[in-house]
Amino acid sequence: MTLGPQDESTNGLATEPSGFFFRAVKTSEDRRRIIAALFPGSDDVHHWWFRFSVMMGLSAIISLLGLSLNSAAVVIGAMLIAPLMTPVLGVSAALVMGWFGRLRDSAVLILLGSLGAVAISWALTSLLPSSDRVLTPEVLSRTSPDLRDLIVAVAAGAAGAYATSRDDVSSSLPGVAVAVALVPPLSVVGFAVSIGRLDLARGALLLYVVNLLAIILVGAGIFLASGFVPHGRLRMASKRIRVGVAVVALALVAVAVPLTSASVRNAGQARLSQTINETIVTWLSPYPSLSMNAVSIVGVDVKVQLSGPTAPPPTKELISLLKSVVGPHVGVRVVWYQTAK
Repeated sequence: MTLGPQDESTNGLATEPSGFFFRAVKTSEDRRRIIAALFPGSDDVHHWWFRFSVMMGLSAIISLLGLSLNSAAVVIGAMLIAPLMTPVLGVSAALVMGWFGRLRDSAVLILLGSLGAVAISWALTSLLPSSDRVLTPEVLSRTSPDLRDLIVAVAAGAAGAYATSRDDVSSSLPGVAVAVALVPPLSVVGFAVSIGRLDLARGALLLYVVNLLAIILVGAGIFLASGFVPHGRLRMASKRIRVGVAVVALALVAVAVPLTSASVRNAGQARLSQTINETIVTWLSPYPSLSMNAVSIVGVDVKVQLSGPTAPPPTKELISLLKSVVGPHVGVRVVWYQTAK
């Protein structure tokens, strides 16, 4: 497989760009610069593959260790060196130019890089001592995506494509890589599979797919708007471009459905948690010496941790108050830690 120049790459490159909303790509030289950045030449493809493989492997290792150490700084370091953004934006560019040969090559590169990151993370997790194979907050934060993650991915995809199309803002690409976070979800997939948590692996994989599709779709839109596609090319391959963009859009809508459901569910849970906390504060209002340390909610069971010098009021009073909030089958457990007066 070669990612080098193809006959189709020169078709229509000298034609005046379309530039629907802004014209970041004003000349054929601008267009060739973008193509050179996203698709390696045939004389450099072997070195490009080697560099991509090395950086992808190192990114996966750093990401997995950062997740295990619960270190946001280490995870960010992995995002900065991850090379996946280039072939992902390459898919976007090939999609709007109707270059399905280059689209296939970039997609294969993404697939191989993603599978390699998962495999490396799985193997490395298997080598870690059991004390390090724990579900840190950095791991868990990438297993329950919602609509906010989709919005971040859309914005990052737009920023990535815009930074690629304009030479004067291309230095922003590392920041885009941090925002969209393609490699850490893949590391979480390998980590979760290694410890037997397939439910968490599915959540992390969904986050990765959402990020990937959002970048491709929005990146394609930005490349169209920037004038990357010449008028002649747009007329000649309009059907193929529309079909390709429609397929990605439908796939993104399909994965957005569970994200929307998750957002609605999380919002409802947040409102319920707030109401329960307010009810407990009302229950404790006649006892100012008692402090509420923590509240945990699992289904219809509520656990309250209190501390103070005096015993809490009867639990049945709290149960009565919470029945109107949680339901008639609410269960309440109060744990009181006595402190000195």
